[in-house]
This record gives sequence, C-alpha cells and structure tokens, in this order.
Amino acid sequence: MFRIKMIAGSGLAALALAAIGATAPVASAKNPCKAPIECYGALLNNHIVPLPPDKESIINIVAEHEVQFTGGPVVVNCPQGQFNGSIQSTDGGLQAAISGAGFGAASGGPCGSSMGGAEVSLNPQPFPPKLVLKPNGKAELTGPISLELRIDAAGLDCFYSTKSIKGTYNTDEESIKLGSKPPKFTGQEGSSPGCQKKLTLSPNTWDLSVSVPGAGEAPLVFIG
Repeated sequence: MFRIKMIAGSGLAALALAAIGATAPVASAKNPCKAPIECYGALLNNHIVPLPPDKESIINIVAEHEVQFTGGPVVVNCPQGQFNGSIQSTDGGLQAAISGAGFGAASGGPCGSSMGGAEVSLNPQPFPPKLVLKPNGKAELTGPISLELRIDAAGLDCFYSTKSIKGTYNTDEESIKLGSKPPKFTGQEGSSPGCQKKLTLSPNTWDLSVSVPGAGEAPLVFIG
C-alpha cells in the first residue's frame, strides 16, 4: 500500500501549456465551462493543462485521513486508503471507471480492527463502479460497490455492497478535494455467520490526481 505523491502548486487562472494550444474557458451561471470537455485539467508547474480528450488518463483517489469501517462492535481502521481507475470522459462532467482499491497500513500491512488484522478489498466485477464529477460540484461513486472484509483471527469473511457513495468537491481551480458522506454497506449472501449485517464507511476527504502523458502525476483541478 502506498500514497501517491502530490505535486504542490497554487491554483492560478486556468492556463494551458503552449504546446497544447488550449485557452482558459469562461465561466457562466448556467454552465461553469465555456466548453464542457475542458472542465477538468491537471495542475503542472502552476499551469492548468486540460486533459487530453482522446486518451484515457489514470486517476487516483487517495484518502487524507484514516479510513474506518464500523459495523456493530466491529471497528476496522485503515491508516491509508485509495481508489484508482481510468478517466473515460470529460464531456459535460468527468466520468472514470474504478478498477481497483487498496486499504491498509502505511507499512503495507493489513488494516487493524477490534478483532485482529483485517483485509478490505474492492470487487470491481462484473460491473466496475464509476466516479462521476458534475460541473456543479457534486460527486458520486456509482455502484454497485462491492467490498470484502476478512478477519482471519475471528474466522470472518464478509461481503458487503452499497448502491453509491455521494459527496461534493471544490470548483475553485485548486487541487480537487472530494468530501464523501458516510455510506452504509449491506451484508450479502456468502458471508460468514458472525458478520455484521451493516457496515458504515466513515466520512473522509479524498485527494484526486491524474497521470499526464509525458509529465507524470499531478493534482486534478476544475477549470472554472
């Protein structure tokens, strides 16, 4: 388990590198972007570079704080958590297919819990969850979102699912920080008899970054 290194930089007026030849879109009350396909970009050296519409950029969503799952007396604490996937569209809003997730300790070990070491994993099949960012600042990770929780010391192998995780994000041309609401996951068939019927994910703040071809990792920003 590792944390993506973020590239620091202050949010300036929307600019693009000369090589791309893009200009900053103009905001309006009804449509924050002059061209919806240019609503999102990467912050590189204090310049905002629109994401290339013809290429799928890798996106990483990293928790700023400890990720906690709670179900009755069971409390699972994961010092680090992240989702990752690929951006499929930025036309009228950003959409990205989530292909994986990782939760665990900073050392790469499992999460801790009140019942021993715990492993939390995302099952993106058969339908991968999709991250949707709308130009109005609303965000949603649509599902179904399926999680597996294993606590070997307690003999538990639990399966959970939720329809979506909703939240909001900033549209001020600073690095996007997504605030999530606490969703409830419902137990599924195949779970061990001792598994809790409900599991709640704690609210958190998530940093979004993208891989820019030829430039590496950079914070994702909204171009207003």
